[in-house]
Amino acid sequence: MRLSQLFRIINKKYIVRHFSLWNNMPSSNCSYLKNFANIDHLTGYKIIKKLHIEADDDAEISEMLVDTDHTDVELVKDALFKHSKDDVIQKLNNCASIEEALTVFHMQTVPYSIEHIAQTILVLVDIQTMFFHYSRPSQQARDKFINDLLANKEFTVFLKHVEDNVHTFPTNILSYVLYYLNKLGLKTDSSLIQSLAVELRDHLKLKLDVSHCAKLFKVIFAENSIRPYYISLPLIPSVINLIGRCQSVSELGHLTTCLNKLHNIVTRETLSRYKEEVHLFLREKRLNTKDSTLLKIIMFLNYPQWRNQNIVLISQCILTLKEDINSFRVNELLMIYEVFFKNQEPGEALNHLQRGVAQFLRKIDEGRNIENVLQYNENDYELNTALLKAAILRNDLDHQIIENMLVKFKQMDYMSSKILENICYIYLATDSLVPEAVNKCTEYIVNNHQNVIGFNAEKILYLCYYLAYYPINADKFLGVVIDTIIRDQERLSGLVFLQSALALCFFNKLPSSFIKQIFTVEFMDKLDAELASCYSRETYPQRVRNCLMQLNRAVCLEYPEYNVPWFHKKYVDEIERKYMIPESEIQFPLRIKDYLTEVAGNAGGVEDNVITPYGYHIDFVVSLDRNDQVVNSRSEDVNRRIAILLLRPYCYTRFYSHPKGKYQHKKRHLEMLGYEVSMVKFTEWINLLYAEERLEFLSDLIWPKKVENCTGNSRATKR
Repeated sequence: MRLSQLFRIINKKYIVRHFSLWNNMPSSNCSYLKNFANIDHLTGYKIIKKLHIEADDDAEISEMLVDTDHTDVELVKDALFKHSKDDVIQKLNNCASIEEALTVFHMQTVPYSIEHIAQTILVLVDIQTMFFHYSRPSQQARDKFINDLLANKEFTVFLKHVEDNVHTFPTNILSYVLYYLNKLGLKTDSSLIQSLAVELRDHLKLKLDVSHCAKLFKVIFAENSIRPYYISLPLIPSVINLIGRCQSVSELGHLTTCLNKLHNIVTRETLSRYKEEVHLFLREKRLNTKDSTLLKIIMFLNYPQWRNQNIVLISQCILTLKEDINSFRVNELLMIYEVFFKNQEPGEALNHLQRGVAQFLRKIDEGRNIENVLQYNENDYELNTALLKAAILRNDLDHQIIENMLVKFKQMDYMSSKILENICYIYLATDSLVPEAVNKCTEYIVNNHQNVIGFNAEKILYLCYYLAYYPINADKFLGVVIDTIIRDQERLSGLVFLQSALALCFFNKLPSSFIKQIFTVEFMDKLDAELASCYSRETYPQRVRNCLMQLNRAVCLEYPEYNVPWFHKKYVDEIERKYMIPESEIQFPLRIKDYLTEVAGNAGGVEDNVITPYGYHIDFVVSLDRNDQVVNSRSEDVNRRIAILLLRPYCYTRFYSHPKGKYQHKKRHLEMLGYEVSMVKFTEWINLLYAEERLEFLSDLIWPKKVENCTGNSRATKR
């Protein structure tokens, strides 16, 4: 039965919700954007002034991949004037420091040559890149380097000359000046960058060159607002019209870069035309690993809104790469591996890729193994989180290495969306709770809430719930997460929205609006549609249904005032019969029930495998009267019931050990149902060597005060 039909039968009341995509947009200059208002992944989304328009982080485009130019030149300074005989350019090329390059520039007579201005920028980029590469500074040190450069008086004077020449640069030089000034550290929203961007846009309106357009889009779309769309608006139709007209692989690569930046407004028709062009290049065997075009194509096709439609084409692209899989750089290979891991599509392409990754992880960086790479790049947290994630996926790394790195994340002085995503995966996969690292993640969400997308906010929220960790800035963090999810809710998948609601319920912060929105026929219809078209049909529907059940139960118990019906009884019964193996039926080295019955002294007072209302399973229930004597569970004298839960090691977090969120939530709900709950950590039980120790241990569960144990069939009594 469909979810919506089931819910409609139980509760016919529902709320109609509607949001307009363009209700905050000025009426002028947006006619082209309005043509995209019917796109599925944008419908109902409300654009605001500081909107973060970006791919959900589940398929975040790697800037290292998409924004790296693989050209014939080895250094940036050779990009424009490699064979120039100009004395100044040759002097600039020989400079070894920022100060020396600026001195060479300022020694020239005014007015300065635009070629000299451009070459100074390119040389400064090379100097900066070499400093970062060879000194391997921390992110804090990198930021200081950039800030010192921007504060340098000579550099400030130099930027004034750039500004004075904005309207005199030819198109090709202008695109390099814009792109590499941004690389040097000038913010996208700075007045100089904006002036250069608008000037380049105006040049490209007259004659579009897709390579220069790609540089423009890389710079302006680094800003998380609606402004990049206004700047690029006159160019968008021309970019779309390039599909089907690319004469070279290079043109296709630049076009793909542009479409990556415009992915939020790419229509199904546009995507279909683009895929036809990629198919043509593949049939003609024009795509290879000599540049990053194939990687850009794969990442563009892997956006969540259309990933499931493109699996076959992605596979074909990977097969094209298979012969050179070991020539990829670290982040390239890991990014492609993640693409296929998320698609989980079996076949030849995945097999080749998995073999390549396995070989890569065993033999990396000219023979050093992954442990050496992690140690060598100990401050490169972006690389290390990616490597750890890949290693954990394949169970291909020593657990001690993983533990050392997990703890080392406490020292992390840098955070990004990609690091945050990988940390979430790693800590979830390893059940690890390192409070300092989790706090850094929550602080990142709070401090960057305007630029954080809902998928990232939910990942950290769910991590806190999963590990049952209450962050130090909980009130601010939870408030920001709620606001972010409300802002981005139309972009979130059903599972993400359900998981966020369940986590907020655990922290007693679930907004009433979430309850009213989720438990409606409309939302159930949305879930049904999502499950019908999901690409992982063996696991995803089960995850959604199970999360919905847990949320349904939590809301019924914790928010009874909303009269949400319990509509999962049949589902819970089926799961119990099909999957659940009661702990009490597993042959432990020492059977707990035998000892528990001996302690209780009343076999009728000990029940096992009890199923409560709302479907919770309890291993053992001991019934007591007002005098704390064990009585038959059906007796009218029962005054309180002790629920004993047997928790295996996987129920606890690592490092900072306590029951995970699922089990703490269960304890709270059982207490709401009238039980007193005692948790048995099974590792503690198996470490008890003598019968007397076991009897005392179980007596403490029933009578928490100090007890006097009796052997035989008599009951241990309270002192």
